[in-house]
Amino acid sequence: MNNLPLKISLHFSFFIVGIVTVLFGQIMPILAKTLSLNDEQAGFFATSQFYGSIIGTVSTAFLIRKIGFVKTLAVGFLLFVIGLSGLNLGGYQMSWVGICLYGIGFGLAIPSTLMLTAALNPIKTASALNLMSFAWGIGAIVCQPFVSFLGGESFTIPTLILVGISILFAIIYFFVFANISSQSNSSESESGAQVSIWRNPIAWVIVAFGLCDVGIESGITNWLTTYTMRSNLPPELKGLSAVFIFFVLFVLGRLAGAILARFLPTNKIIWASLTITLLGTILLMLSSGWQTIFFSSAILGFGLSAVFPTNMARFTETFGAAANEQTVPLFVMGSVGSITITWLIGYFSNAYNSLSAGLGVLIGAAVLLIVLQTVFQIQSKKEIQ
Repeated sequence: MNNLPLKISLHFSFFIVGIVTVLFGQIMPILAKTLSLNDEQAGFFATSQFYGSIIGTVSTAFLIRKIGFVKTLAVGFLLFVIGLSGLNLGGYQMSWVGICLYGIGFGLAIPSTLMLTAALNPIKTASALNLMSFAWGIGAIVCQPFVSFLGGESFTIPTLILVGISILFAIIYFFVFANISSQSNSSESESGAQVSIWRNPIAWVIVAFGLCDVGIESGITNWLTTYTMRSNLPPELKGLSAVFIFFVLFVLGRLAGAILARFLPTNKIIWASLTITLLGTILLMLSSGWQTIFFSSAILGFGLSAVFPTNMARFTETFGAAANEQTVPLFVMGSVGSITITWLIGYFSNAYNSLSAGLGVLIGAAVLLIVLQTVFQIQSKKEIQ
C-alpha cells in the first residue's frame, strides 16, 4: 500500500500540533494581564495543558488499540477545536478548562503521530522521527509571530484560525486515512503485546531522560516570551520574542539531526546536544539584556533539537520495533517534567522576585540529563556483557 499521502499529511498536521503545543507560552502574558496573575500563579496556570497532556497520553495506547493511529489523531484535533474555542469564552475557569482540553488533544496527537511514523519507517527510524519533529518545530517557529501579528493584545483571531484548520484535519483523519490506520496498526499491536520491557532499568533511564528533556523544552517555551518582554527590548523589536529565535535554531538542529542520524550513533548525537544545552541554560540564566537572551536562546534551541527524537529512537533501537506501542510512559513522564519544571520556574521566580533565578531550574535539569546519559551508557555496557 502507498503510504506517501498519509506521511505527507502527518507532516502538515504535525506542523499545526507544533503551533498548538507552544501556544500557551505566547498567550501567557495576555492571560496574566487579563486575569491579574503573578509568576507563581501563571506557572501553575500553565500546568493545566500538561495535566491534560498526561490524560491524553495515558489514553493513547487504549485508543490506538480500539480505533487505530489515525482516528486517535483525529480525536486529538477535535479536542483542539473544543479547547481553543473554550479559551475564547474568557474567565479563569473556562480558560483553564480550555487549555486543559487542547492539552489532552496534543497529548493524543504527539505520541500517535510519532508512533505511527516509527511504524511506517522501521528502517532509519531516528532519521524519520527527526524529520517529523522538524515539521513540529516549523509550527513552533511560526507560533510566536502568528500570535503577535494576528492577535496583538488578543488571541481570538489566531485561535479561531487554528480551530478552522483543526476541523479540516479531524475530517481528513476520520474519513480519508482511517483504513490505512487500522492496517498499519494491527500487526504492531499484536507484536507489541508480546513485549515486556519495563523490568529493564535501561527503559526507565530513557523515560527519566525524556522527563528532563521535555521539561526543559516546556520551561523555555512557556517562560521565554515573558523573559524577553521583561528585558530591555527596544520598541522596534516589540513584536519579537526570543522564543522565535529558539525555535528557528531548534528546527535547523532537527534537520541536522535527521541527516546526522544516518551516519552517527545516537549516543554521539546526544552527548553533543547535551553539552550545548548545558552551555545554553547557563548563558540564559546569566543574560543581562535582550541580546544575550536571544544568543543563549539560539544555543539552547540548537542543543535541545535532536535530544527527544533521538532518545525515542534509541528506545526502539534498544528494545526493537515492536516496542513502539510501549512508549506511552516516555510521553507521560515528559508531561510530568513539563508540569514540574514550568511550575518550579514560576515558584522560584516569585520567591526571589527574579525570573532569572527561576530559570536556574533549567541548569539543574541539564546537569541531570548528563548524569542520566552516563548511567545509560554504563547500563548498556552491562547489558552487552
